[in-house]
Amino acid sequence: MEQPPRPQIIPNTPVSELERIQTEQLREHLWWSSFEPVQSEDDIATLIADGRAVRVSATNNYRISTLTPEDFNVLRLSAKYLLDTIASRWRVIISNPERFLVITSLARTVSYQTELQERGYPTVVDSTHTKLAAFDIFTAWFVQHDQAAFDALLEVVTELQESGDLNLIMEPTVGVIHICVNPTAFNN
Repeated sequence: MEQPPRPQIIPNTPVSELERIQTEQLREHLWWSSFEPVQSEDDIATLIADGRAVRVSATNNYRISTLTPEDFNVLRLSAKYLLDTIASRWRVIISNPERFLVITSLARTVSYQTELQERGYPTVVDSTHTKLAAFDIFTAWFVQHDQAAFDALLEVVTELQESGDLNLIMEPTVGVIHICVNPTAFNN
């Protein structure tokens, strides 16, 4: 007999962390305020067809979480470029071919964003995920098992944030780093 799927446990994010996340997202909301959020998978397909977005597949440097809906493995070109840049710079620092980043979230439709919020995830209404400009990197495993790999990732993303290329938000309760590309940093 087939076992039912195990329910995913959603950590209870403290109010103080939620408030910090909302405050830290203000920068990226300003960056992306003139861009419309995707309402449907048809909107995502249109952005891909227009050459403004691309499907994201696993590489030697990162994998996409199996919990991420496959239809949402999409980013704007600039966000994909940023993901590849982060992953390759991180790889050089850690120089361990067996390690890779896990990307837990990429594109989201407005309805999917609402669904995540209703399920208890620390989300915001006007997320840059719905503009295909953000992705989340799973960090909990590194924090527990490979602090050097986590520190290397922080070094890379902090440097890129200081140069104005991205906004990063630590979400320790969920165990991810949220990354949003600055729309002026790379070609969109």
